[in-house]
Amino acid sequence: MVTEVGLSLDLAIILLAATAAGFAAKQTGQPTIIAYILAGVLIGPVVFGLVEPTELTATLSELGLAFLLFLLGIKMRIDEIKHILAPIAKISFPQMTAVALLGFSLAFGLNYVPFLQGFGMVESIIIGLAVMYSSTAVVIKMLTDLGETTTLHGKIDVGILLVQDVVVVIILAVLAAGRPESAAEVGTTLAIVLTLVAIITVAALAASKYALPPVFRRIADNKQVFFLIAISWAFLFVFVSDNINTFLAPLGITAYLSIEMGAFLAGVAIAQLPYSKELQDRVNPLTDLFVMIFFASVALSLDAGELFAFWQEALVVAAALMIGKFLIFFALINWQRFDSETTFFGSLYMIQVSEFGVVVGTAAVVGGFIGVE
Repeated sequence: MVTEVGLSLDLAIILLAATAAGFAAKQTGQPTIIAYILAGVLIGPVVFGLVEPTELTATLSELGLAFLLFLLGIKMRIDEIKHILAPIAKISFPQMTAVALLGFSLAFGLNYVPFLQGFGMVESIIIGLAVMYSSTAVVIKMLTDLGETTTLHGKIDVGILLVQDVVVVIILAVLAAGRPESAAEVGTTLAIVLTLVAIITVAALAASKYALPPVFRRIADNKQVFFLIAISWAFLFVFVSDNINTFLAPLGITAYLSIEMGAFLAGVAIAQLPYSKELQDRVNPLTDLFVMIFFASVALSLDAGELFAFWQEALVVAAALMIGKFLIFFALINWQRFDSETTFFGSLYMIQVSEFGVVVGTAAVVGGFIGVE
């Protein structure tokens, strides 16, 4: 009973602190995700020490990440993005490669800067992978607030963000497999992950065309059942992804697939249905709750020494990244012969690092690639 009361109290403190911080962020026009992380810092070991990370917070935060990817999948209607994929891909993949190399070079290059601490090869690679995305949440909010979602630079940025979101999901799936022993194992793991993703994607899209439409037509008027079946669909894919190794072990295949990937593909299947917009509205509050817990819980695992272990290095790399990302985006968008205004604003809005950088870092810690600090 004492343990149950303690867990309930911890959860209550997390929710209250994150809600208060999120409200303050909305009132001041700041990203709520940053507020959730700061709330976790305040109530965690770094400042007040009110809450310690527990199995409950870990489970809820993992579900939060899965629902975040589920919601992202629901927004990916193939009919709406296929016409921009070709030009966007010409910008997105070189951009991610260039920014990842920049992040790697900055992290590893700190070894040669006096009074600053550099990183090892693996750590630098993870840092490069973590910083190559821009924030979907921040960019979409910025474009919406400025009424620029339908502008040319707005469409370019949104298209690039969609490609980045797909790539980050694949990287999370690879990191979930744990630290490899060799470069060959990295290639094998990636090949297995991509094969599994392709198979499940085909199954999900086939279901969205043949299995899901008649089911959702029957229950479309019953809002409660509609919501529960959609959530159950997400958990079905989460279950399959979480147990994929068990399913394939009799065949002599060792495979890992993150539950985030399963949730994402479940969302993609539902996105192709005419009910996806309504489901987005219904899933949003639940997703917000879990996401709030996830980002607050990330900070709970830190102590003061870990949080501020590399603050000087972080400032240097952040400043260089913002400048570098702008120049990379500017060069690539200009390469596609867009006008100067489109090129400038399309580049300017994409200079931040995505909240998925934190997610990639967390997955890398769990997979044994890097330390918590």
